[in-house]
Amino acid sequence: MSTTSVNKNVSYYILVASCLFLMFFGGMIIPPFAAEITQTGMQILCIFTSMVILWSTVGGIVWPSILGIIALGLTEYTTVAKAITAAIGQSTIWQVMMCLTLASAIAQSGAGELVARWALSRKAIQGRPLLFSFIFLFILRMISAVSNPLGMILLGWAIIEGVANVLKQDLSKKYFRCMTVFVVVSCVNGDMIIPFKTWLTAMWNAFGEMLGEELNFMAYLMIVFIFGTLTELACIAFIRFAKVDVLFMKDMDNEVLAKGNTRLNSRQTAYFIAMLISIIIGLSGYIFPPANPLCRISKTLTMAGVFSVAVAVLILLRDKDGQPMLDWKKTMAPGAFWGSFFIIAAAIPLSSALISESTGFSVWLTSVLGPAFRSSSIFEIYLLVMVCATLLTNIASNAGIGMMLLPIVLPVADAAGANKFVVGICCIMSACFGLMTPGGSAAAALIFGSKDQLKVKIKDIMGYSAMFILFYFAIGAVVFPVLDKLIR
Repeated sequence: MSTTSVNKNVSYYILVASCLFLMFFGGMIIPPFAAEITQTGMQILCIFTSMVILWSTVGGIVWPSILGIIALGLTEYTTVAKAITAAIGQSTIWQVMMCLTLASAIAQSGAGELVARWALSRKAIQGRPLLFSFIFLFILRMISAVSNPLGMILLGWAIIEGVANVLKQDLSKKYFRCMTVFVVVSCVNGDMIIPFKTWLTAMWNAFGEMLGEELNFMAYLMIVFIFGTLTELACIAFIRFAKVDVLFMKDMDNEVLAKGNTRLNSRQTAYFIAMLISIIIGLSGYIFPPANPLCRISKTLTMAGVFSVAVAVLILLRDKDGQPMLDWKKTMAPGAFWGSFFIIAAAIPLSSALISESTGFSVWLTSVLGPAFRSSSIFEIYLLVMVCATLLTNIASNAGIGMMLLPIVLPVADAAGANKFVVGICCIMSACFGLMTPGGSAAAALIFGSKDQLKVKIKDIMGYSAMFILFYFAIGAVVFPVLDKLIR
């Protein structure tokens, strides 16, 4: 073993040991830093902080989450048995499993790639590089919503490389470098559209619990869709006004992207139909009046039940060869997404514990930040939330930062007279944009780890990501205050 490897292992174990000490013993020896905070509150804060650090640094999600739940059970707040029940007894876990099953089936069957290549091969965008680029990003975002965003990022990069090869252009050309980063931005925006299949579910459910009411998913959907579309328009505007050379694409034959057959087979069609019907029924509870049958079905089954029925029906149905339309083992075995499950299992009960009366944090935060928020305008409140969440999520786990900030910003925003629902969405969205550093998100780690093959430089990744984030701040500072007044 080389000296470098030994040093890395030593550093790894020192960090792990330090975090585990903080997790299990920190709250016992570190005194509360404010009169309102209890010793139990310090224990829970130390557990949560150590989990966020481990999630963000050592590349582990499952084992820090497991130990975090055990540590929570050793505090005065609850017992180990109750902590485990709170972790795995959530309907959220079931919901994520069902939704991920459909998303995985779509990704593994190649249905997402087929739809993307078919759409991009249309003659309507022939010889129109900017329109092609916009449609390309838009399609990847929408398929990411119902599929695996990391898989769509890889598909997007493969298409970019294919275009470069067809046109006999170097992949290091500026257009390809910026589009490589914009693909990540679009797919991350797409992942936000349906917050029921990734770590976003943890924040969504915790958000609802903190508000004490059922969240308006239609309002959320409208906000993230608008922001995603504006993002893609901003990317195309950058290509246009930064005078990025796209003339070489005018003679590209888009039909080569179709790669032969572009028809969905019966299995792929069934997956898409099941996903779309599930989404439509799930949204019916927010669209139609209570007396409408679809609304009653949506409210009775809940989103978890709707996706469960869809999965069960697909397993029940048989194809022409007598095989299940959806093979559970084959679908879930290659990528069961245990990371998402364990983040949700650990983050929700710990977040709930952090804002409980026994910790004193809500009282302390309101007393400390309340005056500052009350003296701030609505514009300043949203700008503060956006900047804090986005900067923090670029140096730590996006899931951990989002779950940590929600219980902080909601009470103080409410005390300042801001709309808690819109503030919560602002916090959730901002926590998703960990794009500038490898530890910011899985998507960021993917592009940093693939930069040599993609022929992009670190300054490209950080520069184009920073451009997007600044655009988000500028638009959000205007749009969020307006939504604050419109949505009630």
